[in-house]
Amino acid sequence: MNALQTVMILISFSTLLGYISARHLRVQPSVAILCMSLISIIALKTIDTTLAPIIYLQHISNLVNAANFRSVLIDLMLPMLLFAGAASLRTNLIKKRAVEISMLAIVSTLLSMIIIGFGLHWITNALNNPIPLIHCFLFGALISPTDPVAVVGMLKHANIEPEIEAKVAGESLFNDGIGIVMFLTIAQLIEDQSQAVTLSSTLLRFLTEVLGGLSIGIVSGLVCKRIMILQDTDTHTNLLISLFVVTGIYTLCNLVHISGALAVVACGLIISHHIEKHSHAKSVLRHFWGTLEEILNMILYLLIGFESINMSLGTPEIILSVSIIILALLTRSFTVILPFRTLLRHKKVSKQAERILIWGGLRGGLAIALALSIPYSPYHNWIMIATYAVVCFTNLIQGSTIRYLIQPGSTSTQ
Repeated sequence: MNALQTVMILISFSTLLGYISARHLRVQPSVAILCMSLISIIALKTIDTTLAPIIYLQHISNLVNAANFRSVLIDLMLPMLLFAGAASLRTNLIKKRAVEISMLAIVSTLLSMIIIGFGLHWITNALNNPIPLIHCFLFGALISPTDPVAVVGMLKHANIEPEIEAKVAGESLFNDGIGIVMFLTIAQLIEDQSQAVTLSSTLLRFLTEVLGGLSIGIVSGLVCKRIMILQDTDTHTNLLISLFVVTGIYTLCNLVHISGALAVVACGLIISHHIEKHSHAKSVLRHFWGTLEEILNMILYLLIGFESINMSLGTPEIILSVSIIILALLTRSFTVILPFRTLLRHKKVSKQAERILIWGGLRGGLAIALALSIPYSPYHNWIMIATYAVVCFTNLIQGSTIRYLIQPGSTSTQ
């Protein structure tokens, strides 16, 4: 089976499941597709081990391997999904809540990485399979950021007030870029253990990637906005410009080792601000990127479900999964509440907003893709299982129950 056939099968199957979820199920398509793909894999593996071997199980495994999940997500889907998410936001609300979003995206993410890193180190020591602390921090870096793909998809199907939505979506878009930079920085530290690594060199690398990505994104967004103004009535040209900018700046940033994710988000917000003032461009661009986002989301969650075919669970792995889910949820609660009780105590935040920020902290395909990119080691399997456990719990449980936290008619935070 060649690459084109693999892509066609994934698109066909994911759109079929998306239709079934939209027509017969009252849950958001991403949750339904993930749930159905997981049930399919579990059923097939159960039949294969208890009744009779299934020849097609190996074909599914080959399909998953051929899809190259990490490359498909990080190199192809991620820039488009990030841009689509940023372009759909209300920039006036993002600007109004910039301080809270920045605090959640930077301080909370860094703090979460540290807490989860130490927590995983303690859990694995208790299970007599210790993972070195630096590798635990690597896991903390990939699991701490909320996934923009999962969060934005959830918000589209939940009737959340605009200001709370801006905080949740804005945080997920920016801490995604911060998380990738943290992950790559720690991965480089692990790779360069033979060399002298200082705090100043690590901090310089981190700031270079973050500030460099934001700078290129802002400049690209302003240039793109200027061209769109000159071609105001030509919507097809505007679409081509947006596609060119998204794929071009993301690839360029990755080539020069700065954050392509942050560049795409910054560019998307600038273009969003522009199209809000032009109703014709707004309808065409947002319809195109919204449709593309839905299709890519369906394929992504199908792949997440199918990735489980290569995992095996025993008692230690189950204990690890339950422990890491509890740790991630407690850490999320602490790192959301702490900034609003200390540094942001002058900002009035409702209890409902805090609950939605905590329970809406979904993890998704990006965490799995980053975990898959870790070079094979004795700890690789446990890191993959811990990642998968958190991703499945946040999407299937938190994503499907977030609507129960939303009180109709409640007031937003001021």
